Amino acid sequence: MDNQTPPFHQVNSPADQSTPSFNPLTNSVLPPADKHSRSRFIGRFVLGIAVVIVVIVLAVLAGSKLLHKSSPAKQLKVVYHTSSSAPVNNSTSTGTRSYTAQNYGLTFSYPASWSIFDNGTGPMTATSSPMQLTDAANKKIIGEITMTVEPQGQLPSGFTSGTDLAVLNSQLVSYAQPSSSQSAQTYISFVQYSNATVKGSLNGIYVTGNYGYQKDQVIPASDLQNIDPLITITFTQCGNTTCTANLTPLILSSNDWNETSFQKPILDMIRSFVFS
Repeated sequence: MDNQTPPFHQVNSPADQSTPSFNPLTNSVLPPADKHSRSRFIGRFVLGIAVVIVVIVLAVLAGSKLLHKSSPAKQLKVVYHTSSSAPVNNSTSTGTRSYTAQNYGLTFSYPASWSIFDNGTGPMTATSSPMQLTDAANKKIIGEITMTVEPQGQLPSGFTSGTDLAVLNSQLVSYAQPSSSQSAQTYISFVQYSNATVKGSLNGIYVTGNYGYQKDQVIPASDLQNIDPLITITFTQCGNTTCTANLTPLILSSNDWNETSFQKPILDMIRSFVFS
């Protein structure tokens, strides 16, 4: 038998080979992908990813600018030494009523057991029901707490210019819902009058706005005369359990401020102040 040369089969070079791929969905062989098509697809995919990243970065930057532009209600300019105490909580108590003192442009909430006096021309008062307090001699007595709102410049008769002191550091209180014309916070200051014979006595608590004081610092009358309206909290000793007889001014121990039953209604009222 003659030797025959088998037919010659041309083999493509590796550079020209493209391997067909199988499509399991159609059970058929796909034509080989074009090298340039794949390059274009990869380029478009990378470009798409880059666009998404740029959009995300721009969104984050825009959100950051909005946060910086958002600002709380008008803040205080601190005039005197600030208190080391943290701002008190903004929560409010239940069992309250609301009252608007038209003469002073002031709306506030007060405990339902308290009473309001307001004749529309003079000072407005909110007075507590009888409660147990501790006087400057650390004796338990029955008394009342009274918040008084007065026109600018009318200082309490017990205040003596240049000699009355802060018996505690002033405390910063945040208003719960301040109006647009109202500062977001106020200081309250704890005043010991010059006639107090016991060190650490508390004659009254004043809402002092921008003015805050360190313990034992003198409180200038000129500061208080600038506050409009002037709001003070003072105390009365009762001659009976119903506080209907023998009412006399009361000097408390500054330690009373640590008692929740004493502190809470005062702070809740001040937090609720809305000035129009």
